[in-house]
Amino acid sequence: MRIDATVSLLCAASVVFSGCATKLGPRTVPGARFDYNQAIARSLNEQLLLNLVRLRYRDTPLFVDVGSVIAQYSLSGNVNANPTVSIDGGGKNEYGFGIGGSYTENPTITYEPLRGGEAAQRLLTPIDPSTLALLSQSGWSIERLLVCCVQEVNGIDNAPSATGPAPTRLPDNALFRELAAAFRDLQSDGGLKIRQTDKGVALSMRSGPLARALQDRLGLDPSIEDFRIVPATGARVPTQIEVGGRSLLGVLFFLIAFRFKFRRPTPPRVWSAAHRLNGAP
Repeated sequence: MRIDATVSLLCAASVVFSGCATKLGPRTVPGARFDYNQAIARSLNEQLLLNLVRLRYRDTPLFVDVGSVIAQYSLSGNVNANPTVSIDGGGKNEYGFGIGGSYTENPTITYEPLRGGEAAQRLLTPIDPSTLALLSQSGWSIERLLVCCVQEVNGIDNAPSATGPAPTRLPDNALFRELAAAFRDLQSDGGLKIRQTDKGVALSMRSGPLARALQDRLGLDPSIEDFRIVPATGARVPTQIEVGGRSLLGVLFFLIAFRFKFRRPTPPRVWSAAHRLNGAP
């Protein structure tokens, strides 16, 4: 009877351990995925800040991407019994019982430094207007996108000299900031839409005082509301808005110049933006 009970207990323990082992994989997904996500995001933010400081002091920036994350988990358990039974009935029967287990985690993370020709291409290639359109559709403020990522709109410059090593004098981009603020006000009021079409990026401005002020300042045709956004080439067409994007390196230098060293007051917004775009004092 006692032997039967021991065997039954061992079988039950084996089933429990095997059940735990088969569910280990699914149980690690929620926690591990969240933890790795948080760690990589925090690392990217710290890397960006580090490179901003490097550029501020004219040091060489370096970006290291996380290529892959492989986490291996293993859980093992063992149950053993060592019965000693007297055959002739003259000895004493003994029963030994043991349970053991182990858990291991082996993460493997690969890093890929961005360098050489690939680094130069990714850092120096101007941001395409279609990328800005996608960001705007994703909820980004058009004002922030224009000020940080755009160098000119229809000939109105946004401090192009600030996209190199930290300048000793900050160029004045007040007019461009007011232009970006007006676009943001129009977007907030629902009068501005940016969308991707078969012919490229299109921008629609609903008729109104602010839309007319923007169209007049940019030299656009006031009789239409839909305009194509194209890369800046210098060929001014009243049905197109030419946008010259900054490179990633230019964006970083711009942030250094305007955020780390210099302070500027917030430009006029809403109604004053429309009046100033029309040339009023």
